[in-house]
Formats: sequence, structure tokens, C-alpha cells
Amino acid sequence: MTDSTDRSVLTRRTALRTAAGAVAAGLGARTVTAQDGVDYGGWFGSGTGGETGNFDGTVDRTGQDSVTIEVGSEGNGGPYAFGPAAVRIDPGTAVTFEWVSDTHNILIEEQPSDADWGGVEAIENSGYTHEHTFETEGVYKYYCQPHLALGMKGAVVVGGSGGGGGDGGGGGGGGDGGGGGGGGGGGGESGTGGGGGGGGGGGTSPTLSLAFRLVGAGVAAALAVVLGITGWVFLNYDEFTTTADTGTEPSQAERTSTESTFEAGVVRELDHDEYDPYGTATLIVVYLGIISLLWVFMYFVEFLGGGPTVIG
Repeated sequence: MTDSTDRSVLTRRTALRTAAGAVAAGLGARTVTAQDGVDYGGWFGSGTGGETGNFDGTVDRTGQDSVTIEVGSEGNGGPYAFGPAAVRIDPGTAVTFEWVSDTHNILIEEQPSDADWGGVEAIENSGYTHEHTFETEGVYKYYCQPHLALGMKGAVVVGGSGGGGGDGGGGGGGGDGGGGGGGGGGGGESGTGGGGGGGGGGGTSPTLSLAFRLVGAGVAAALAVVLGITGWVFLNYDEFTTTADTGTEPSQAERTSTESTFEAGVVRELDHDEYDPYGTATLIVVYLGIISLLWVFMYFVEFLGGGPTVIG
């Protein structure tokens, strides 16, 4: 009787342990929490761009030869998310980024110092794919530049818990480009493995070309010249509207025959508009406004690599 009871108890305990292990394994296969050593340093918060609403831990894709991440999946109030936002993979895993909506790119915020992932700087649309094999262990942080303010950010964790660390270290400069470069400060993403962050390189934020800088300098110089001439005209306005005193008019005898002939031939004087400094200044301001708009348009073409982007 006792042997039968003990055997029954052991059977129930074994079944419970087996079920509990299966549940734990199933949960562990889906999400890895911060307790496993992944510290994103607030990357998915609102410190850089908007808060990433679809981030809910790190999805575990270890043990797979290839992984797909959707670019422009639903999230953050529209098709403005990477799906999944954060994923863990093994070194040597090939990751395919698949565009499922329009007007997105992939810019690198941070990656291990010896990694070579370049992302996708050009704005691409639905159907485009980009594949990269991640060999170097560490944390790779990236974002979509047109939708960074909406929270479209992602991360790839290669290896156990961050491996060789990111470029965070000394608070990287973030490149010369606009949105989201640098931001660095703090500690990288080394987790509990590797040798820590490798000094703040700041990633590969977009930079302005030399041609764009030269054009901007030329426009600024032209504006300075035009404003200088306008100011000089205002300061010397009286000299343009008054006639110098030349004394008494010459007598009839002193006048030359040419002058007499000219005066005799004058039938009537043609009226003309007087110089209006305010009207001229208005034209100059309008002209400068047109130049400024063209300069902004050049900024979008150069900086975004595909023309102005309308969010929505």
C-alpha cells in the first residue's frame, strides 16, 4: 500500500515538474528580460526620439540560422515600428530586414567597435529587403530617421548578453547629421560580457556632404552682401533724393548752343516713379525667402536621400 502511494506521489510530482519546465521553456523562447543582462540604456525610451511603444522585451531567436525583421510594421501609432523591436541572435545569424510599408530607412546609432554593419541610409519602400550577417557579439542599436520622433527604433543583441559591448562608452558624438546622432553617454551596451563599451563613436548618423556645406556658405555670403547693400542705401538715402546746390543758373549768353537747342527741343517731361526704399526692401525680403525655401528643399534632398518626407 505504501509503495503504491509513494509511486503515485512521485508520478504526480514528476508530471508537475515536467509541465512547469515546459511552460518556463516556452516563455523563455519568446522574451528575454533585463534580468538576462541586456541593458539598452534607455534606448527605447523618449531620450532619443519618441518612446518605442511596441518594445516589450527582447525576443529570443537564438538557435536559428536566419531571422526576419519587418520594417514599417504596425506600432507607435501606425506603420512606424520594427517587428520585433529587439531580438537576440547567435553570432553568424543572417538577418533579413523586410520593408512592409513605405518611406523607411535604417541608420545605425551604436554597434560594437569592430562591427561593419552599414544599415540602409536611402529611403526605401514596401518590398525592399536588406540582409546582413551579424558576426560580432554585442548590442546593435538602429532607427528609422524619418520616424525617429514617433519611436521607430530597434536593437539586435548578438551573443549571450551583449558580448563585446557597444560604442556607447564615453558618450559618442553621433555624427554630423541631424536627428538622433550621438546621444551617447553612457556606458555602452556591454551587458555582462566582453570588455565593456568601446568609447563613444556615436554610430553612423547621416552627415552633410561638402557640396551642401559649400552651397550653404555661398547662400549665407550672398545674404550678407545683399543686406549690406540695402543697409548702405538706407543710410545714404538723402544723397539719392536731393540735388546738390550748384549755385545760380548760367546766363543765356553763357549757355552753349547745344544746351539751347536741347531745351528748345524738349516738348514734355516724362514722369517716373520715385525711389521707394520700403518697396525695394520688400522685394529683397521676398527674394531671400525664395532662396531660403530652395535651401531647405536641398536640405531634404541631401539629408534624407530621397526628397521631402510627409509623415502620416
